[in-house]
Amino acid sequence: MIKIMTTRPHIFLKFHRHFSHFRSHLDLIPKAKQVSLRQFCSNSRCMLLTSINKSWSSGSNNSYNYRSCQKYTTSSENSNKKSDGTVNIPWWGRLLIVSSIGAGVYYTYKSAEHEKELDNELYRYKEFEKINLGGDWTLIDHNGNKRSSTDFRGQWIIMYMGFTHCPDICPEEMEKLGTIVKTFDNSADLPKLQPVFITLDPERDTPAVIKDYLKDFTSPRIVGFTGTEEEIKEVAKKFRAYFGKGPKDQDNDYIVDHTIIIYLINPKGEFVNYYSRSRTATEVIQSVTKHIEKYNELEKR
Repeated sequence: MIKIMTTRPHIFLKFHRHFSHFRSHLDLIPKAKQVSLRQFCSNSRCMLLTSINKSWSSGSNNSYNYRSCQKYTTSSENSNKKSDGTVNIPWWGRLLIVSSIGAGVYYTYKSAEHEKELDNELYRYKEFEKINLGGDWTLIDHNGNKRSSTDFRGQWIIMYMGFTHCPDICPEEMEKLGTIVKTFDNSADLPKLQPVFITLDPERDTPAVIKDYLKDFTSPRIVGFTGTEEEIKEVAKKFRAYFGKGPKDQDNDYIVDHTIIIYLINPKGEFVNYYSRSRTATEVIQSVTKHIEKYNELEKR
């Protein structure tokens, strides 16, 4: 370039004047396009100077000036790369971003799924109310006192209907009832359940007989109930429990055929769920726990 200026000054001055005039008008162009135009001007001037230098120069100067322009072009390209807004994120950064997005999607999905479960639980309560499943009752407890289901408001009730002369099934279900109640008693995070036994054989199951029968089981706080035949039929009807007295033998003994079900009732006295004989104590505990958690969340809505 020095050789061009000294040996052909009029060529260099003319070239420089045209480019200087063009660059002075760059300020009129939007800034978003100025970077590429400035790079174009600089690269073009370098290329033209190199071409002129090739025509009028020889030897090491030509090689030197070409490398200088090449260096300038590379520098301009790097400057443009920095100005285009692209950020080079390391692999661990990309992994962190993807993991965060995945966690957010999973949390949103689980939250929506949980809300759907609560809606389903609320729907269950409304449907049970429509068909009048469950309800309040008044009977005689094993101490001979007249009591109502409303006496247990604010408590979760787990209830079984059977009879004291049952040879095997009822004792098994009563033992299951005791296991469930004691599990909740031993948990600091769960409320205590109130166990209730209602006889389906009021003819033989007097308060004294029921009181003696309950001593064979370890269910804490269990309360047994009896009543007239009509009163027992009314309670069974409310909970859709079937029972029927079989024929008497020579000793006037008989078996009562009945549905084998454990009922769950919430603190408002509403029917929540029932558990057949096939459900283990562990399964009932898990189900009751979920119902309690959902009930508490619905109460906060």
